[in-house]
Amino acid sequence: MQKGRAGVYVFLENGVPVHVGRTRNLGERLRGHISKSHFSASFAFKRTRAVHGKTATYLTKGSRRDLLNDPDFKETFHQQVQLVKGMTVLFVEVTDPVQQYLLELYAHLEFGLPLDEFDTH
Repeated sequence: MQKGRAGVYVFLENGVPVHVGRTRNLGERLRGHISKSHFSASFAFKRTRAVHGKTATYLTKGSRRDLLNDPDFKETFHQQVQLVKGMTVLFVEVTDPVQQYLLELYAHLEFGLPLDEFDTH
């Protein structure tokens, strides 16, 4: 994997697209997705929230740090990181950020994935 490759990537679980993202640095981003950091491994964290029925909050209670104080949640998070690590990744190199955004949106729509990641925070 080349450092610095920009584009759009897709995670496949058992051949089914489950996550689409875009990046300026593919190698760094993919390493982040399988790290133990709840900030970098955002896809695994999102899956963990879903398993535990927790929605995103911008309060101290229910924050990422707060949720990881729960041993069950933390264990599920580590399991999800391992699942993401085993997924197939497809990548299309796209350097223009606007084209990246449009391709990411198109992929979400084409694969029937939720658009909740397009909301601003």
